[in-house]
Amino acid sequence: MSNDRLIDLYPKVSAKRVLDAIGGKRKTITLTGQRIDITYQPSNLGQGEVPFFICPVCDKPRREMYLKSCEWLCYKCHDFTYHSQQRTRNSYWYWVRRAEKEARKIDLDFRIKGFNDFMNHRWLFPYKAKYMQQRKYDNIRFWYGIYMFRAGEELYNLMAPARAFIQSVKKEYPNYSKTNRMT
Repeated sequence: MSNDRLIDLYPKVSAKRVLDAIGGKRKTITLTGQRIDITYQPSNLGQGEVPFFICPVCDKPRREMYLKSCEWLCYKCHDFTYHSQQRTRNSYWYWVRRAEKEARKIDLDFRIKGFNDFMNHRWLFPYKAKYMQQRKYDNIRFWYGIYMFRAGEELYNLMAPARAFIQSVKKEYPNYSKTNRMT
């Protein structure tokens, strides 16, 4: 998924790491020519203070600043989102990944690598581990099956336009059969 709002695509700097790297306690620092104020708040553990950047746009304390278009701002001012906020549950790969996560509770190397594995998922499910209770194995296998069923439903819905096209061709050419096809 290519989305320029994803937070992972941009460099970030942490106030604590910057101050640890340059040493000392400062009120302002300059990052790539941009002056950024720093404030300190008492730690909720009661030991020392925690440094925060002050965002130049919203004037709120932030632990991290992000660079986009040569400007250091907080994630809200850049209007960034996390990948988990962008994913949709209508994607069949979302459900396949959920099923993989369940199967990895038994076998850490379990992967569904492509469509062929997706179609044969029942035979790919890992065997019960020696130490595992049958009840737990059955529960994992149950959720794996549910997630793969949901993936199949989403894939079926995704193919709806193709099915409609095939039905329209069959109606338009009712005498067309397999023997008439070109090889």
